[in-house]
Amino acid sequence: GRIEATVDALGSLALRRQVEVVARTGGTVQTLAVQAGERVAAGALLVELASPEAREGLVQAESALALRSAELEQALAAPDQASIDLTVARLKRATVLRQNAQADYDAIADQPEAESSDEALALAAAKLEYRVAQSEYDRTLRGASELDVERLRASVAEAQRALQRSQERIEQLRLHAPADGIVMELAVQVGQAVYANGALLRLADPADLQVRADVSELDIAEVAAGQAVVIWLDAFPGALLQGEVTSVLPTPSTARGMTTYVALIELEGVDLALRPGMGANVKITTGVEENALLIPRRAVRTVEMRQLVRVVEGGRVSDVAVTTGLSNGQQVQVLSGLAEGQQVLVD
Repeated sequence: GRIEATVDALGSLALRRQVEVVARTGGTVQTLAVQAGERVAAGALLVELASPEAREGLVQAESALALRSAELEQALAAPDQASIDLTVARLKRATVLRQNAQADYDAIADQPEAESSDEALALAAAKLEYRVAQSEYDRTLRGASELDVERLRASVAEAQRALQRSQERIEQLRLHAPADGIVMELAVQVGQAVYANGALLRLADPADLQVRADVSELDIAEVAAGQAVVIWLDAFPGALLQGEVTSVLPTPSTARGMTTYVALIELEGVDLALRPGMGANVKITTGVEENALLIPRRAVRTVEMRQLVRVVEGGRVSDVAVTTGLSNGQQVQVLSGLAEGQQVLVD
């Protein structure tokens, strides 16, 4: 006949996937755009943080870029008449000051301490100012050198990168939903300070559930992905649900002094108001054989690692070694040692 081998286990409904939204940078919660239990779409604003340091950094970066860009633009542009007139006026003034200082020094040049006099110091300062004015005049007429332009371009590029970093930090203050879901838990409130990588809220889809079944270490070797499962829930005792084992987690659990392994089970065609945490009873079909040779489970004895069955033939009883296959607790499949129609004794 037909025999099904099954494994019984207990478990519960669990969320298949949940996402914890964490702060990417420190700040203070300025806006909570959602509430616990609210459904949100991917990309929706969840939380906005405030950071005066980040805002100030953005302003400074914008100002620095504007200044560096203006300097580069000025260096690349031909000198205007106003700039030329200004440098000419400064050069003329410096020339007059130098001439006057030279005349004052010449008047005392024959004195013993002329080299350390106020006139000598004034003449030195006037000559320096003249050289500066002459240099500015030459640079204005000549324009910026190629090296100066390259340096200014490098400064503009660095200012642009600094601005981009500041803008990215500002963007990190706004947290958006990574996927569709429902806000399962809010961990912050408006005005609360948070740190980088601090948890803000948890998103999940409570309708996307799976069964986490705790399978005994004695049975786990028989359980594998793809096996059919029958489930009945404590909350809905009259409903039988169908499912399939999707995977078996490798890490064991030793809760309550027992070693168990978690089998993840996908539900099929469920039309019930299920919730995470509901208790579940599962029966996993680990094997099916059609047209199998079957005997009662109670007919098999184990003696010194051998499986024996007492067979009645011609009024005599003898022990026969058998090889068994699937078992469902009441019946056992016999792979070798017996033939159909033989009589066996049952304890």
